[in-house]
Amino acid sequence: MPDGTSTLSSGGWLNAPLGLLPAPNGDVIVMNANDGNAVEISPQGHQVAKTTLIPKGAGDLFAAAIAPGGHGLLFVNDGTNALDIATMR
Repeated sequence: MPDGTSTLSSGGWLNAPLGLLPAPNGDVIVMNANDGNAVEISPQGHQVAKTTLIPKGAGDLFAAAIAPGGHGLLFVNDGTNALDIATMR
């Protein structure tokens, strides 16, 4: 690893993590490229939740943002050429 960096989380539910965004609660949400899942990771590196956004979505999950009001996750479904929204726990 480059100087000054370390691994926050690895393995577990991560499956070719492609992007991430901050969650309203201080965690981060990581988007998986290989399975269409989003994984929530605490600042301590614990994988605390996994949500399937696109079933069998290898290669379909792309870009995400917290929805206005902070109660959903907007994401691009490249397989259907759509902008979708998922509710968050």
